[in-house]
Amino acid sequence: MQTHDKKTILLVEDEAIIALSTSKILKNNGYDVFVCHKGTKAVDKITDEPSIDLVLMDINLGPGIDGVEAASEILKIKNLPIIFLTSHSEQKTVEKVKSITSYGYVIKSSGEFVLLESIAMALKLFEVNNNLLEYIKEREKAELKLKLSENRLSTIFHSSPAGICINEITEGLFIDVNEAFCDITGYTKEELIGNDPVNLNLWYNSADEKFTEKLIVEKGKISNVEVKFRKKDGRNGNAMISCEMIEFDERSCILTLVNDVTEIKSYSLALLESQSRFRSFFNNLESIVWMKDLEGKFIDINDFTEELLNVKRKDVIGKTVNDIFPNSDAELFTENDSKVISSGKLNVFEERAVINEEEHLFLSTKFPLYDTEGKYSSIGAICTDITEIKTIEKEKDAIFKAIPDLMFKINKKGILLDYKCADDLELYRPPEEFLGKNLSDVLPADLAREAMLQVKNSLQSRSVRSFDYLLEINGETRFYENRFVPVNNDFVLSIIRDITERKRTEDSLSQREKILSVITKFSEKLFSGGTSDQNLSFLLSELGRIFNLSRTYIFRKESENEEHLVFKLVNEWCNNGVFSAAEVLDLENFVVDKNSEYSLKLNILKEKGYLPGYVEEMDNEFEKYLMKVQDLFSYLFIAIYIKDELWGMIGFDECKYSRRWEEHEIQALTTASKIIGGALNKEQTDIELANSKELYCNLINSSPDSVTITDLTGNLVLTSEKALELFGYDAKEDLTGLSAFIHVAPESLEHAIERFNAVLKGGAFESGHYILRKKDGTVFNAEISASRYSDSAGNPGGLIIVTRDITGKLKQERQIAEDHIRRKILIDGSGDGIVVLDENGKVFEFNKKFAQMLGYSTEELKNLFVWDWDKKFSKDEIIRMISSVNETGDHFETVHTRKDGSRIDVELSNNGAVVNGRKLVFCVCRDITTRKSIQKKIAESEIKFSKIFNNSPIGISIIRVKDMKYAEVNEALTKLSGYNRDEFIGKTPFELNFYSEDVNNGILEAMKCDKLKGSEYELKRKDGTPLSVKILREIIEFENEEYYITIITDITDNKNHELAIQKSLKDKEVLLKELQHRVKNNLSVISGLLHLEMENLRDEHTRNIFQNSISRINSLSAIYEQLYSTDDISRVDLSVYLVNLIESMSRTYNINENLVLVTSFEKNLFIDLKRAVLIGLIFNELVTNALKYAYPVNEKGTINAGFKLSDGNAVLYVKDSGAGLPPHYRADTEKSLGLRLVKMLTEQLEGTFKLDNSSGVYTEVKFGL
Repeated sequence: MQTHDKKTILLVEDEAIIALSTSKILKNNGYDVFVCHKGTKAVDKITDEPSIDLVLMDINLGPGIDGVEAASEILKIKNLPIIFLTSHSEQKTVEKVKSITSYGYVIKSSGEFVLLESIAMALKLFEVNNNLLEYIKEREKAELKLKLSENRLSTIFHSSPAGICINEITEGLFIDVNEAFCDITGYTKEELIGNDPVNLNLWYNSADEKFTEKLIVEKGKISNVEVKFRKKDGRNGNAMISCEMIEFDERSCILTLVNDVTEIKSYSLALLESQSRFRSFFNNLESIVWMKDLEGKFIDINDFTEELLNVKRKDVIGKTVNDIFPNSDAELFTENDSKVISSGKLNVFEERAVINEEEHLFLSTKFPLYDTEGKYSSIGAICTDITEIKTIEKEKDAIFKAIPDLMFKINKKGILLDYKCADDLELYRPPEEFLGKNLSDVLPADLAREAMLQVKNSLQSRSVRSFDYLLEINGETRFYENRFVPVNNDFVLSIIRDITERKRTEDSLSQREKILSVITKFSEKLFSGGTSDQNLSFLLSELGRIFNLSRTYIFRKESENEEHLVFKLVNEWCNNGVFSAAEVLDLENFVVDKNSEYSLKLNILKEKGYLPGYVEEMDNEFEKYLMKVQDLFSYLFIAIYIKDELWGMIGFDECKYSRRWEEHEIQALTTASKIIGGALNKEQTDIELANSKELYCNLINSSPDSVTITDLTGNLVLTSEKALELFGYDAKEDLTGLSAFIHVAPESLEHAIERFNAVLKGGAFESGHYILRKKDGTVFNAEISASRYSDSAGNPGGLIIVTRDITGKLKQERQIAEDHIRRKILIDGSGDGIVVLDENGKVFEFNKKFAQMLGYSTEELKNLFVWDWDKKFSKDEIIRMISSVNETGDHFETVHTRKDGSRIDVELSNNGAVVNGRKLVFCVCRDITTRKSIQKKIAESEIKFSKIFNNSPIGISIIRVKDMKYAEVNEALTKLSGYNRDEFIGKTPFELNFYSEDVNNGILEAMKCDKLKGSEYELKRKDGTPLSVKILREIIEFENEEYYITIITDITDNKNHELAIQKSLKDKEVLLKELQHRVKNNLSVISGLLHLEMENLRDEHTRNIFQNSISRINSLSAIYEQLYSTDDISRVDLSVYLVNLIESMSRTYNINENLVLVTSFEKNLFIDLKRAVLIGLIFNELVTNALKYAYPVNEKGTINAGFKLSDGNAVLYVKDSGAGLPPHYRADTEKSLGLRLVKMLTEQLEGTFKLDNSSGVYTEVKFGL
């Protein structure tokens, strides 16, 4: 054991066995030892234990930081001697250790003596180093002072950037020169020493030589005289020289300092040229440009600034912004200047200034400026006037804010990216909830599918698509129109407009059309059947269904006197589930007292023609009672008059809710009541006319239509004068007795006879179109109305036939219909807005698209003049334009102002024409707002492309497809290839020999197929050197011509690195396989040696120790045997390894034949080499213990051993059914090496060790994979 002051050593070793062995050696030699298996734990230990004097550090510590990194971290905390432990002595390992510490390293196989001596030497060296540090520091200070003193002159002479020479004064010979003088003249020191300037032809002219000699003789020195000289290579130069007479080596000499100012003079000229170019750029830039010092005072301004601010440069320099601008503007300018001054970085600001009483907005780029020494000395700014741009942006924002529609930006996948929404728009969901989501996530499924379909169709067809849909919002059904406008190939603009009111208007119009249709049909029925119950029931039921009412009915006034009015219910219709009012009230004889309040309401009915009533407004108990028993919420009475006398009324009841009637609905129902009154009046009139035949005949003859009367057989009884005229007879001809059917053309005869008999039989009025024939045989279209008349006894007498020639009417109707269709197709079907103006500029006619463009309703637009929406021209200008426009027309762009104040860009074509003596101007207006916006975005995109193209670090070229000539290249490509831009432009890559022949053919073939997508090629630089590149190419179209845009990436270094790495890996794999083979052989040799020694041993305990060691060595050897026989050198198949290990142990221990060893291993489980060693050693110990101690000699027994997976962990187990361990056995206190080794190795695996002695012995090691 060594004797020394007791020291504490930190041992950092991840191999548990080596750590245990080394720790024991150190403790046996008087050292205190701390052991750590991980680098991070070692660093923590240094912090926690200040008593540590030295660190023994293994280099390879497994996962985590290695020994070198751990040592670096320890030295940051504390200066300690660190000795590295390693299994290798290669140069790379030595260099790695030397970069960290100077205390060396110890090969693990060096032995105990080397380890202990290295530790003692390191501790002694550390102590000596500490003692020497102060001495060395003091000595270094003294040596530095001495060295500075000794070398001052030499440093000045030889290190001076100025040339220095010493010449003998009599003959002018060079005695000494410094390196700078040699560089200036181009001569070596050997060529100069002993020679003179005249002989070397250094003087450019003899005048300079004589002048300098004269000054030296007269004054003894000269200072900063510029002379011209000639260099060795014949080039001329300029120099500033200073000379002084000195004594050197007891000789009179001249010391000359030479400063070569050739480049300075060249730089001065270049600087003057650069300043001239800068001043030209500075003054011709149409932006405010200025420079200020760091105190905010102007140093310079450009000509544009002088002109804009109406100041002179000389008056501004030295002043601040406060001297030029108002305080409010100046404060902002100063604040922004301060930000740039304090940060020293470029910044961009928006600034406001009032110039010539007008407010201007500037985009100011402010940046630091540095002097020639790189010192931050001033700031500069370029201020661009963006007033007009900002105005346009505000107008655009105002337009968008004024649009009442909801707009979304949607990509082709249906993702909603952005939106614009009016504040008061009532929505299905808040629009911000839509952003970033798919249409299917925020809309009902069927609506989302339809919307996605329209998005795809719009992008594919590059056209506007639209569809209508409805949504329930706050309990109300609302209708929407969704238009999809393609923006580019990836996005559409979804414009959503609430059309609920329009829909309601359309529904209202539809309802009016239905009412009109019912009234028309009812009128036809009245003409054919009069006011029969059937016809009245038809009217009541149809009106009830149209308005979805509870009841409709008709009351007839039966009688009236001074006290009472009596009404009778003559007809009633009830909706499904609604009872008849006659069930609860006596409506056969409904009496109204004229002195009651109810009578007052009837007076209102007579005055207005209608009377609404609502239960919530009733204050009369009798009326409340009437409504209650009928379950009424509201009603409406419409008066029916015959010749201004109240005949009765038609009523409409609502039992579901209190209905409020619209004015147009009341008007429609009033029309129905008037038709009823008219029909009743007609019937009454017909009766009166029947009583007066003379009056009847006069009526017939006075009718503008043809009237004929037949008997029951169809023979004519009476023919009016108009009938004779219509059919081509003289006025005096008598047609009595002739058949009426002689005037019917053959094609209508059968139908005419059929309808004659039908009317005669049914008595119903009928009207229809027929082809008739005149006396001369010519045919014409006629409209015939026929009704049956009765004799005085009430029996059918024949028919009254009214005939009207409608040939001209039909022709006119067809012409009108055709004109209407043509006009509808031309105008309403147009995608452009069309408006017709009169000579005063007033709207004469327009289509729906024009109204939509301006946002006006039809009624509003009818009353407008052109200057109401076109603000670009004055009223007088527009009137002149209208008066001058002719049939050739005009075409121009203008701006239209919508009703909401927003503005749209319009392309307008017009021409003039005189229609019916009146001049009209026809205008076709196309909204080009989107087109204008797209054109602007394209221009912005081209600017961005130019910046990316020119500043890209990757080579980019643009090649014209038709002739493969370069149109443009960026700077990166010129640097990559060695060709300049002028050499590229107008040449093909093949003419430049930029590609080799093979590459040339490959690229040409790829170009034909348009499949050049990131292929690797070998190109050739201008100097002939090879160039490995990756080429990507796409076709673009510019100004109707196709170009290739080609991106070339230099991958030469990457390719070289890949080849070097592949070769290195292959070499290392071969070496590693050979190493593993040698390790396995060495382990086999060691095992064999131990076997030989064991044969000479007689002590059983010693033989057991040797046998255990052989088994452990064999467990290690098995791993290297498996690695050598497989291609995978980084991991082993655990099941194969453990099976081989079992076979090795069987041979080592000569297992008793009565013992049965049952094994079970998880198949195809691979594990890294380091952990495989630990698992093999553990398995070896556990199985060995079971084989040796589980059962007495020659006794039968079973040992189960194996490896399995459980809950993501690996489980290694050995189990026997033998006698087991002693009752008080504890593995942590047992002195035998086997189980202590198992426990340590388990800790190194970061696993858990389990021992169960309840039924035999069960040992288990569990660890994570």
